[in-house]
Amino acid sequence: MPGLNTRIRTLLGGAIAAGVLVLPTAAFADCAKTVDTAAFHGTIAQYYPQQCYTTGLKQLGPDVNTYSPNVARNLKAAQRRDRTRKLKFTIQWLPGNKKVRITSNYKLKSNIQLRKGAKVLGKGSISALTTTLKVKKTTKTLRVALLWTLGKKTITVTAPAPLKKVAKKKK
Repeated sequence: MPGLNTRIRTLLGGAIAAGVLVLPTAAFADCAKTVDTAAFHGTIAQYYPQQCYTTGLKQLGPDVNTYSPNVARNLKAAQRRDRTRKLKFTIQWLPGNKKVRITSNYKLKSNIQLRKGAKVLGKGSISALTTTLKVKKTTKTLRVALLWTLGKKTITVTAPAPLKKVAKKKK
């Protein structure tokens, strides 16, 4: 019977090792994976939180420097660039006062929310410089929240957004 116990331990150890190898692939569906992919293709043109770059650098394999030495340099350069960026947003009420146009000073790709304090007034996604959200009219100070998913963790970056005048209808 001692041989059976050893076989069970070996099979159990193999199953655990396979599970550990599968786990990181599930975590790759996040902004770190997106950042790594963009770095492999050249430059990273969009804004990402610092945690995305840090995790992306950690996820690079040891053979990356051998086959693609520019990838780590691209990630570090984008990380330095984004460290000094200040995200600025403007909110413009569209005619009818049920939609707003949110404009950013940098090209973004993430989920976005318009908040009044902790209350979420509208949510959607942004994949360029502007997006339009459906919200109820309010005059209080609003904040724009960007949300990135990093594995099981959600990173939120908030910034105040000044209100602009209502856009005029085009004739």
